[in-house]
Amino acid sequence: MRCRQDMNLRGCTPSVATISRMAVAWSVPHFTYVGMDVSLNNKREFSLLTRMSYTLNAFAKFYLEVFDAFGWTDIANIYDPDEYLSNLIGTSFQASFQALAIHIHSSEIHLRQKTEDIQSEILRVIRKASSVSRVFIVVCHGDVFRQMVLMASEILPLGDYVFIFFFQFSGDFPIGEYHWARGDLLDQTARKAYESVMVIRPRRPVTAEFEHFEKEVKRRSPIEYNYTWQDGHEVSLFNIAQYDSFILYALALNETLAAGENPRNGPIVVRRMWNRTFEGIGGPAYVNANGDRDTDFTLLDLNPNNGEFQAI
Repeated sequence: MRCRQDMNLRGCTPSVATISRMAVAWSVPHFTYVGMDVSLNNKREFSLLTRMSYTLNAFAKFYLEVFDAFGWTDIANIYDPDEYLSNLIGTSFQASFQALAIHIHSSEIHLRQKTEDIQSEILRVIRKASSVSRVFIVVCHGDVFRQMVLMASEILPLGDYVFIFFFQFSGDFPIGEYHWARGDLLDQTARKAYESVMVIRPRRPVTAEFEHFEKEVKRRSPIEYNYTWQDGHEVSLFNIAQYDSFILYALALNETLAAGENPRNGPIVVRRMWNRTFEGIGGPAYVNANGDRDTDFTLLDLNPNNGEFQAI
């Protein structure tokens, strides 16, 4: 199931929902690497849908783990309501926080990235956020985020606040990059300011098998798909999810055939794909009893000695 994450479209979820309803009618297992929001959690309606990347509900739970670890209870949830991905994530996080953690008070603060005077907009957002919290979770483009962190360093006491940046993978155009370096005159100021920044992202596999997989994807892409990967862009969790979908389906199909059951009976095949662990391209993968992959996440913090983000 493919879709573009574009602010001019309604996004992935309606497309996934439509296909998944048809899959139920046809008794065909349905895999997706998108469809991350909470509306697709209902597997009574989407009974043959297996989500193979991550869900925003799981992402939000990781945020809550971080909040609890540091004892934070007041959060400023900053996102752009006019950009599809940012709005999807921001609203999903807000709903998850309210449903899962009544001790967390999360204030929604809208950031309009497309405004003509972005500096004034960022200043407004910082002032509003700092009036309700010292913990800012932010979903926006990395270049706008850098401007926000730089401006905050001028008007807020360093060390009294923290920015937590949502990040999927390098090469995700709505998000950009999370690092401070841009090769401009502000780099050294930004490096110091980013000592107040943390980054949460899906964990990247580190196995030799995955390294080979990533190299092969990049090598074959221009040959088979007329697509050339830019330097520094990652083969993402979405690519892993697509590959692992074939592995999981093959396992379930072989087990169905070995049991003498009908391989065209979608519920029978899907029953063998949920609530199980299998060996994916990035290592062991677990699909839970609701048909959603359980994904590991990583918290990154800046090492002030070398200016690099590292997993903590």
